[in-house]
Amino acid sequence: MIIYAVVFNAAACPSCDMKKKSSDLAVRVGKAISLLRLERKGRSQEAFAIDCGIGRSYMGIIERGEASMTIDMAETIASGLDMTLGEFFTAVLEQKNVAN
Repeated sequence: MIIYAVVFNAAACPSCDMKKKSSDLAVRVGKAISLLRLERKGRSQEAFAIDCGIGRSYMGIIERGEASMTIDMAETIASGLDMTLGEFFTAVLEQKNVAN
C-alpha cells in the first residue's frame, strides 16, 4: 500500500487568499507599542524586550503586528512601560486617533 501526501503551501500560491495576513488591529497595537517604547523608555526593541522578560524576536513580531498577543502579554508590556493595563489601552486608542 502506497500513501501519497500532498502538502499545500499557501505562501507559494500568489492567487490564494489563505495566506496569513496581519490584522489591522494587531498592526495598530504594534505601532503604538513601538512609539510608546521610544517615547516613554527611549529603549531599543531588544533592550525593552529584555527588560520585560520577552524574547527579542517575539517583541519584533508583536511590534510588526504579525501576531496578536494575549492579555497577559499586554499586561507585561504595559508594566514594562510603567503603565497600568487601562493606561496602556487608552494610549493605544489615542495613537489610533492621532494616526487617523
